[in-house]
Amino acid sequence: MSFTRHFFIGNQYLGSGEDRLRFIHGEAQQPWPYVVFCSECGEIWARMPVDGSEREWGVLGRHCEAHSHFSREVPGSLIADWEPEFFKSFSREMIEREFKLHMNYWERQNGQRG
Repeated sequence: MSFTRHFFIGNQYLGSGEDRLRFIHGEAQQPWPYVVFCSECGEIWARMPVDGSEREWGVLGRHCEAHSHFSREVPGSLIADWEPEFFKSFSREMIEREFKLHMNYWERQNGQRG
């Protein structure tokens, strides 16, 4: 069974991708739609609804691009190592955004800016 996940960063639509059931402890579970807020400023900066999923919205706290003080995560990134199936649903636009975020973060950490 497949689902369609949509990606919104702020008010910008960044496409959709196919999402699938997850098998957790042998039980099939529909993908969760997520809303993401910055755990520092409280702004809701991303929404990821899932067409056809009967799950309630999950709420994630991740730093937005403007807040990156002490985090191990790349600020503004939605890559979630705790749910590998989630990344597989990223649209091309989301993959391009993640690549740019990670490259900019790497350049800042290494004192390079181009």
